[in-house]
Amino acid sequence: MSTWSDNPVQSTTDDRLDRAKIVGALENVLTGSGLSTPLVLGVYGSWGDGKTSVMRMLQSRIDPEPQGGGAPKSLTLWFDAWKYARSEQALWRALLLAVVEALGDAEKGLPKLIQQSPQLQAKLEEDLQTLRESLYRSQSVTEKGDLQLNWGAAVPFAIDMGLRVATLGMADKLNLPGLLGKLSGKDAEKALKLFEQQEITRYREQVKSLEQFQETLKTLIAREVTERGLVLYVFIDDLDRCLPEDAVGALEAVKLFLDLEGCAFILGMDRDVVQRGILVRYPPVKGPDDKVVSRVDPQQYLDKIIQMPFSLPPLTTWQIQQYLNDLFDRPSVHPHLSSCRNLIEIAAPPNPRTLKRVLNVLSLLLTLDDTSDAERAQHLAKVVLMQVLFEAAYDLVSVDPENLVALEKAAQDQGGKEDIMAIIENHPRLNELLQQQPLFTGMGQMSRAMLVSQTEITSERPRTKAS
Repeated sequence: MSTWSDNPVQSTTDDRLDRAKIVGALENVLTGSGLSTPLVLGVYGSWGDGKTSVMRMLQSRIDPEPQGGGAPKSLTLWFDAWKYARSEQALWRALLLAVVEALGDAEKGLPKLIQQSPQLQAKLEEDLQTLRESLYRSQSVTEKGDLQLNWGAAVPFAIDMGLRVATLGMADKLNLPGLLGKLSGKDAEKALKLFEQQEITRYREQVKSLEQFQETLKTLIAREVTERGLVLYVFIDDLDRCLPEDAVGALEAVKLFLDLEGCAFILGMDRDVVQRGILVRYPPVKGPDDKVVSRVDPQQYLDKIIQMPFSLPPLTTWQIQQYLNDLFDRPSVHPHLSSCRNLIEIAAPPNPRTLKRVLNVLSLLLTLDDTSDAERAQHLAKVVLMQVLFEAAYDLVSVDPENLVALEKAAQDQGGKEDIMAIIENHPRLNELLQQQPLFTGMGQMSRAMLVSQTEITSERPRTKAS
């Protein structure tokens, strides 16, 4: 049994979707003499459209391995936002630290360029260490969490207050709500001022640390990248998979800290998903007249950060056919899978990931079914396509397999219930699929029920009741 992995393409030599032309055009923009930095390029596409593959191919063209151990011609960094979003530190800080580590990489970073000068090498390491310390210091300040007060270092008022706090059974380090809940009058006012002063000090330390990072990085990039005629290319992938707070934080870090000459960023994302995340991060508020108004326009917000948007064009019918040719070109492909190809071409959207998913599910079920009947395999393919691509139709069918015939008749303009007609009208590809031979009408009731029951082995959702 064959399976199809979802690994991204790493090189244009492995391109099966004829996207080398797109990669070449983007390469010319990013490496041509007319490049003006800083630049942020947005590669837009839905999940599974192949954004990561395009970006990986582009990176391989911009940053080929140096021949004979020579110095790199460019500096690149790949940052998987989804991977770092699951770490303990903030995504924006992880991105900034990743940039620092890429600059200091012994094999592909700046040390490779200036290995002949011990003095410059020492200066580079000093600057890199300053950048690391600035970020970690900022993180330490941020992670202090709730407002806390060292009573012994406050004011004489704290001597008496410390005894009273101990009597109340509270910890030495207190959060503000817990403290004010136990104090009143002048004591509460004094305590509040102490907490406010510590909060101001904490943010001053954080701002100072981040300002030091920004200035050091700016000087380092100018001296070691721009003056050498190089460009630092930062590829940031999967922002649309992150929580809104994390994704917006990373975008803002690019604009606030990395908007430097000599830097180019390539961001891969689903634009619609990120724009919805921006609205979550900056939700609408009530205006003076109680009307709900948006604080930010998500499209304008994104456009301020991304100077060059590029949306992956949808795959053409020819590209899908060529892609399926490649997917089917295996000796271990199930013998009846090829007979289902026409149905797959009709129903599946132009999305590489979805095509592979359909083939994986169908290949598994054909193996479990162990049928020698090509017509049964095609019936099974239709149900699998409904399961993967047409959720509303599959929900009806999973509750009552007789709805297979009802959907089929509706597709043939023979009428039907309102909910079934609505599904057919809203899904033209399902409509066309259900008109193809072999029809479910020719199957017995028991056979249809067994067919649907078999596909539920791979169902990701619980069965729902028919409405």
